[in-house]
Amino acid sequence: MNKILKIHLATMAMIIFSTALWAQGQFNVSMDVKNMHYWRGLRVSDGFVTAPMVGYYNKGFALFAWGGLSVDGHYKEVSQIVSYTKGNFNITLLDIFNFTGAPDADYFNFKPDETNHITDLSIAWDFTDDIPLRLMFATVIYGNDRDSKGDNRYSSYLEATFPFVRETYVVSPYAAVGFALKSEDDNSLYGANAFDLVNIGLRVSRPVTLGSYTLPVTGTMGFNPSLKQASVEIALSLF
Repeated sequence: MNKILKIHLATMAMIIFSTALWAQGQFNVSMDVKNMHYWRGLRVSDGFVTAPMVGYYNKGFALFAWGGLSVDGHYKEVSQIVSYTKGNFNITLLDIFNFTGAPDADYFNFKPDETNHITDLSIAWDFTDDIPLRLMFATVIYGNDRDSKGDNRYSSYLEATFPFVRETYVVSPYAAVGFALKSEDDNSLYGANAFDLVNIGLRVSRPVTLGSYTLPVTGTMGFNPSLKQASVEIALSLF
């Protein structure tokens, strides 16, 4: 039994466990709409995107599924996330199944040289209010992140965010580097070089009132110097 299959079996076990404990936690359903999908310095989709989510939450534990679908049908993604937060610490296991351009891709195909899955493990630490800093480190531990020899590059991402609050706004300047722990091609999932500045920008969040409704809105202006790209993403949470 390969490692990724063990991970997915463990995820299924967590689903069963959390269902059994449903009365102690809560389920939630949400929907975002975005003008594009910008993730870790990458333009995953340039078109208008709908992003539904359904999840279960209990005492710092979260298990949820996130979907991304562009209006033109070009971009298609289903992601599963298992996350645990304790105080200022968070650990997250993210499994991305992006089948854009591959409508017949087999969700259950986990063969190293064929799978469309990307499995990413991240840890994050939020400092105190006196030190408005959040550090996040993530590494692709399995999947469609391979070099020219077909080996896993273990693409990694290290981001520092400096959030501060101004009235109803949360303003978060950030910067991140991307690198490969192992690659024959001197590049990573995030940039054109084995180690490079791959994401620098600003996120601004605030509530927006539309009639009797108040909806959270987040705007991100991001640059990827390694890929020489600039992007602006606006995300509106409908519920």
